Amino acid sequence: MTTKQTPPAWVQELVLEACIAFGKEDPPGITWLRSKYWHGGTAYAAENRLIVRTSGKPVSFWIPSRTKMIGYARKTVSARTLEKLTVLHELAHVMLPAREHHSAAFWDRAWELYRWAKL
Repeated sequence: MTTKQTPPAWVQELVLEACIAFGKEDPPGITWLRSKYWHGGTAYAAENRLIVRTSGKPVSFWIPSRTKMIGYARKTVSARTLEKLTVLHELAHVMLPAREHHSAAFWDRAWELYRWAKL
């Protein structure tokens, strides 16, 4: 089940501050959806809109281990960090033309946003 909610104030502030910092004059609209299990987002550049779905729960996943010669380590990311990453990823989409979808230029912008937000 998914419910539509008002985006948290910190999300609205993050998007507005990022738009100012990166010269985007028209901040996108934000649709915030609370889902029991699902994390993710969608950007509609033509409509200047972000859609973010979040369960509000921490997420664990396996990443290649930096401390072991072979193997993986479990990494847990807080819900807030995951939500920030999702919002900034989708914001990178609306800051660039649609043709840049997951291109090198897109990832350059996404990483600029992540570093700007100290993630």
